[in-house]
Amino acid sequence: TSAMLVGAGVAGGQVIGQYDSQFFGLRVNPWTGQLDDRGEALTDKHFGATLLALGGLDAEVYSGGVPPIEAALR
Repeated sequence: TSAMLVGAGVAGGQVIGQYDSQFFGLRVNPWTGQLDDRGEALTDKHFGATLLALGGLDAEVYSGGVPPIEAALR
């Protein structure tokens, strides 16, 4: 699926992630936002952790250790 983030703290003007020809998500480096075979398959937990980080919370504490998508944050 996709999402659009808008607002303070969001690093805009970019697309993070991509699908292959069969709509499977490709692995992404969450720090850079670039495709990376050694990266992570982003999930809803990554997105939730990103929203927590935007709210000023320690995302990894509340998301069970799943890191936020740092590339989406300023």
